[in-house]
Amino acid sequence: MNTIPMPRTLATFLILLLLCSCATESSLHPPLPADVSMNKNAGRGDMLVVMLRLKSGEELPFLVDTGSGGTCFDISWKSHLGKPVGTLSVTRWGVIKKQDTYAEPRLYAGSTRLLTGSQIITLNLKRPSSSSRRPIMGILGLDCLRHYCVQLDFAAGRMRFLDDEHSNKESWGKPFPLVDHGDGRFDVRESLDGAKGSTSLIDSGFDIDGWLMPKLYQQWTNQAAPTATGEVHSPNGVLGGEAYPDIRLRRIDVENNGIGLRFLSRHLVTLDFPKQTMYLKRTSTGPLGAGD
Repeated sequence: MNTIPMPRTLATFLILLLLCSCATESSLHPPLPADVSMNKNAGRGDMLVVMLRLKSGEELPFLVDTGSGGTCFDISWKSHLGKPVGTLSVTRWGVIKKQDTYAEPRLYAGSTRLLTGSQIITLNLKRPSSSSRRPIMGILGLDCLRHYCVQLDFAAGRMRFLDDEHSNKESWGKPFPLVDHGDGRFDVRESLDGAKGSTSLIDSGFDIDGWLMPKLYQQWTNQAAPTATGEVHSPNGVLGGEAYPDIRLRRIDVENNGIGLRFLSRHLVTLDFPKQTMYLKRTSTGPLGAGD
């Protein structure tokens, strides 16, 4: 039995990376899917959702979540998944719950099969469905995304799978090295308050700009406290030495800080997971509005 820690923030769900890819294609050079459309208001108050296809041809809306180590399906799909193939223990907010695992269905972006893990669990996705104002049937996590160089173009409403060996990376913006969070997810060695020595989880499944651990959040919101060089106070943020206005952060008592979708959507975001680098090309001074 595997144990999956779930130090997850509000609003969405985390599954740790379940198992390495079981797809027949080589994970070193997977065939690249064509671009897929994201929902119009992704990063503008809505979560980031794309349509993926099952082997049967049926299309389902999936939330794209870099804060989730694995892919999951909504509990309404249990009857479609066959018999459980095992169990694992899931820990969320200190509560341990044993859950069944199922063989992961084949998922396609357009006509191309995606590399994924071998097992999934089911979760109640009522909350992200409510946040997205549409039914969410699954979460696409890093058991799939880690095989690809994924570009999120919020201005064009497209998610692209890029060839990171032959692309012009100078057009992708400023690079940020990604470091292993320790469970298959990825951090950057910065936080949106500018504090030195901090790390932040890259979490496209978190609906606002991000979160800070309690001590840093207290410093960020205390307007009377002096700031060290490079640090800022609420409502401002900073990343890579660049200032950002109108930042919304939450105080969450977890093991590190996080950067969420509202912040990411101010940029053309390229997540080169095989090369463990994130590129940000700023496209907006402030957060995107629903009418942008």
